[in-house]
Amino acid sequence: LLIKDTTIDINGTSDGIVLDADADTTISADTDDQVDIKIGGTDRFSIASTGAVSTVTTAADASLTLQSAHADALGAGLVLYHNSASPADNDILAVITGKGRNDNSQDVVYSQIKTTATDVSDGAEDGDINIFTMKAGTATEQVRIEHDGDLHADGDVIAYSTTVSDV
Repeated sequence: LLIKDTTIDINGTSDGIVLDADADTTISADTDDQVDIKIGGTDRFSIASTGAVSTVTTAADASLTLQSAHADALGAGLVLYHNSASPADNDILAVITGKGRNDNSQDVVYSQIKTTATDVSDGAEDGDINIFTMKAGTATEQVRIEHDGDLHADGDVIAYSTTVSDV
């Protein structure tokens, strides 16, 4: 353990911080440029050098809970923010993916919700939402809500609007 100024260097000791008496709950960097949190000896949370965050749960309930204790009428919020240095029309801003395994132990994307910036011009910004599901082994757009209020389902326009206020 090396302490100099305000930096603590634990590299080479146990390469981690032990948080409980039986030493099975730790914060470590066993992989170069990645921080891992183990609880009960099992990897539960990691942060890669890219900033990618991964969590693993064996619980049958929700894996992620965002809780708001604010007293006003707004509840918990989630923002998926695409901060591009060069935004362009038709950039996909956010994707929520439902993924699992098939009976051949392959990872499959079973559903997705995508937000697309169809026009990024200042003062004329437009965005669409697309919902995809897996249909006979192919990702298929099932619902699209366009910036002009048009609603498409299964490839057909089922409702349209000439202005957003008409929706």
